[in-house]
Amino acid sequence: MTGQPGRPPGYPKSGGAKKGSIKMNTRRVKDTIRQVFYDDLGGEKYLRKVGRTDPALFCSLLAKLIPQEVRAEVDVNVRQLDLGLAMREANARLSQIQTIDVLPNVLEPNPIPLPK
Repeated sequence: MTGQPGRPPGYPKSGGAKKGSIKMNTRRVKDTIRQVFYDDLGGEKYLRKVGRTDPALFCSLLAKLIPQEVRAEVDVNVRQLDLGLAMREANARLSQIQTIDVLPNVLEPNPIPLPK
């Protein structure tokens, strides 16, 4: 027998647990801990007591809740804006609107009837 045992590199995974699935034993342990925390120890009151009596332990518990690493991807398309050109174009559009004698029906105000 030569090489490494198992399937050759590049072949898809076949069998076993799916990636990201939770093992039932792990779920049972977490549920049991949660139940003991709320039912036997008092839940939030217990945490407040620990925070007052042992701040170091409380801070270590708090640190476990904060993510260790934050990954962020930012895709920014930077485009330069020529304000002078934008102002000239806006001024040209404004002068075109001012030369029109009659506004189209779309731009005329339509009063909204008030409920009685």
